[in-house]
Amino acid sequence: MSKKSLLFLLFISFFILMTSCSSTIKTIKYSFSEFSIGSGGGATGLISGFTIDSSGKFFQWNGRLLKDNIKEMTDYNNDSVKAIEEIIEKSNLIDINYNKPDNFYRFFKIKSIDKENYLAWGLGADSDTTKNLNEIYEKIISIINNSK
Repeated sequence: MSKKSLLFLLFISFFILMTSCSSTIKTIKYSFSEFSIGSGGGATGLISGFTIDSSGKFFQWNGRLLKDNIKEMTDYNNDSVKAIEEIIEKSNLIDINYNKPDNFYRFFKIKSIDKENYLAWGLGADSDTTKNLNEIYEKIISIINNSK
């Protein structure tokens, strides 16, 4: 076998090897870098909820502050993050301005690369905005509860 043929075969083998190998890890980009959903208040001032980070990991927490006593939820359905992402995108939560908490309240906190938004509303409020926010809240909590 000639030197040229050997180099050609080595080149072709190297080319095939380099182009046929691909990474199986896929990075998913979300519209948020962090999303928190929760509720609480009352005489104790305790709140509880969930946080999803930019890598799609779920965390559950409860306490006096957002993310107190936080623990990672290791057993959840990965498709849940995609479903929650769709709701966040469709409802445009990052751009809604609403901060009217009451004694007992619910909230969303959304962080993106260039923006942060906090929405809070009282459970006793009866406006179109609070009805819409409650509907979104219930959908997201249902997804989280069904993913455990």
